[in-house]
Amino acid sequence: MGGHEADISAKYHQAQAHTWLSCTYENKRRTRNLAASSHKRSHAPLRLTQAATRYSLPKSHRLLRTEEFTAVIDNGRRTRDLLFTVYCAPNRLTHARLGMIVSRRVSSKATVRNRIRRYIREAFRHEQEQLAGLDIVVAAQPPAAYAEAARLRKALVQHWRSIATRLR
Repeated sequence: MGGHEADISAKYHQAQAHTWLSCTYENKRRTRNLAASSHKRSHAPLRLTQAATRYSLPKSHRLLRTEEFTAVIDNGRRTRDLLFTVYCAPNRLTHARLGMIVSRRVSSKATVRNRIRRYIREAFRHEQEQLAGLDIVVAAQPPAAYAEAARLRKALVQHWRSIATRLR
């Protein structure tokens, strides 16, 4: 069997409708951003409801600088359990501020550390009115990486209540 034409398929393949060509060979008259233009928003962004605004955590409600963390850890009171160590100290503000420490010692996976941070923020948002006037630093412990959401929330709520009764 050599290279006879009988071995070659006689079917004609139609060119695909959306064949990709490099820039050198593409049709210059065709708009380049055709796909992107069809995905543009046709409506205004949704506004937050009052309930969502009440539970938001703006930058002013977070501890951001190393000095702020150090002051709370060195001068504040501490509660701890298997999942979290929570430090708190009074501040001169009308609202509570939150700082989180979730290190690689807790988990080497960033997704796990971020999940723990989300649970801490969510628990804090719901209790921030009862914690007004406090700076709080939450340090996660390694068992928090494997705990279920309900257990994390329960542990944090217990810490918030303990803090609120101790410092009031």
